[in-house]
Amino acid sequence: MGVGVDVENFADADRARAMERLVIRGEEHLALPALGLDRRAALSVIFSAKESFFKAAFPVVCRFFDFDALALVGAEMAGQRLIFRLRRSLAAGLGAGRKIEVEWRRLPGRVITATVLPANPVQRAGANGRGPAQPRCLG
Repeated sequence: MGVGVDVENFADADRARAMERLVIRGEEHLALPALGLDRRAALSVIFSAKESFFKAAFPVVCRFFDFDALALVGAEMAGQRLIFRLRRSLAAGLGAGRKIEVEWRRLPGRVITATVLPANPVQRAGANGRGPAQPRCLG
């Protein structure tokens, strides 16, 4: 299992422009209004969500990957949940097309996001079959 948490201050105008170039790709622009936030806050939420996914996935993926690995496809405002799809395979259990949900909460002047990735079968048992397997990049 992987868990990732990120906290970001809401971006000012200059940082929001930089985030947009770095974090948002093509069709993701169409999903921004679904967040019901002003553009700077929405970009901050998406940036933080992708950061929390990276933190959750890195122990399994064991390499750096860019923000474009994850595509925003929707939002559930009632549950403050963002829905992403993986654009490409990153590792076993993290194949292209997999749906990733990231929860977020607005705090005064900032956002907190959390991603929880359930363990895949490779991670559930170590070589001896008794304990959890160590990710190959950490063991």
